Amino acid sequence: MPRSALLFSKNQLDSAKEVLKVGIEQEPSNSSLRLMLSRIYYRLGDLKTAYSVLAEHPYSALANDELVSFRAALAEKTGNYSFAQQDYLLLVQRNPNDAKWWLGLGVSQDKQQMSEKAISSYQNAQSLKQLPQQVDTFVAKRIELLARSS
Repeated sequence: MPRSALLFSKNQLDSAKEVLKVGIEQEPSNSSLRLMLSRIYYRLGDLKTAYSVLAEHPYSALANDELVSFRAALAEKTGNYSFAQQDYLLLVQRNPNDAKWWLGLGVSQDKQQMSEKAISSYQNAQSLKQLPQQVDTFVAKRIELLARSS
């Protein structure tokens, strides 16, 4: 990993990718290697491959939170809201007192038109009182709009 990090820092992305691919072949469940390779693809604008690298983790439930959260964000960016929802559910189970995971879960449910679930997730996010004011205002408006539409 240190070699790949050095190559990455020198913007030698193709070389870093190759080193990381070899590392992943040798150690498929290494979250750090997968995360770094995914970030390289993300940096290169290849969101689908960036997501695939993370989605191919052989023990997804054992992947670290950083990998799961980046995978959830990539799933959202590529419009795969059901996959994002699965990852945010995992993060919420691991960290029920972290508002950002409840917010992510709410957004992914909202995008899938799961209004009641989205309202509940948004309310959980708000109840933790960790959201910046602008985000809290957005969430309150979404809750109000979803409640009226239901």
